[in-house]
Amino acid sequence: MPSIYRRAFIHLCKKNFKPSLLKKLAWWYSFYAINQKKKIQKNEFEAMKNILQKENPFIIDGGANVGLYTLFLKLYFPDAMVHCFEPNTSLPIEENLNHLDNINITFMALGNENKMVDFYVNDYDAASSVFVRKTQTNQKKIRVPMVTIDSIFSEQEIDILKLDLEGFDYQALLGAKETLKHTKIVFIEVEFQPDFWYGQEKTIFDVQKLLEPYGFRLHSIYDMGFNEKGEIQTSNAMFVKY
Repeated sequence: MPSIYRRAFIHLCKKNFKPSLLKKLAWWYSFYAINQKKKIQKNEFEAMKNILQKENPFIIDGGANVGLYTLFLKLYFPDAMVHCFEPNTSLPIEENLNHLDNINITFMALGNENKMVDFYVNDYDAASSVFVRKTQTNQKKIRVPMVTIDSIFSEQEIDILKLDLEGFDYQALLGAKETLKHTKIVFIEVEFQPDFWYGQEKTIFDVQKLLEPYGFRLHSIYDMGFNEKGEIQTSNAMFVKY
């Protein structure tokens, strides 16, 4: 087992985390191990560390869910300051991360405006979104506050901006135009086929077009998902400012 996943699993077990979080970690590791065996991807956390060359980066985790990605970030960057944004207040993110230092959790959605919005909670909580998921029938609608990244971080140097907003990532970037001027890495969930899950999401090509004027270039792609035709459907993409 790669060291980061082994360390994370041991850490979670010692902290008596809920079984649901351990299950997510087990799934993540199995996906990672398969891709590593196929030589498809490398560990994005190692890439981030090599690029930044610093021990205490300033990180935004947009779409933090139950806090698993932040946990991985803190394993690689123990001294990092991480600001987590998650609109679903029913998730145990505070319970999962309250033992870590330099963690700030805000129960808000990220987007291109500051306002109240509908948020659709799915049975599979990681698929919850401001957008309605086309393939999901059992969705609970709640009202949540949405905020732009610029309204909070427009003058802050950002080392890593991670976004996993289930189709709403592009809108969050539109709300971060000032912040992107002083951001080093954008790690974002992207789509290759438009309008697949939610009917409104942008593609990786739209994201690249938005980021290029700020000096970002596509560095690498991770966690590729394929549709039934064998086409790349989704992935995580790392854009780096050189």
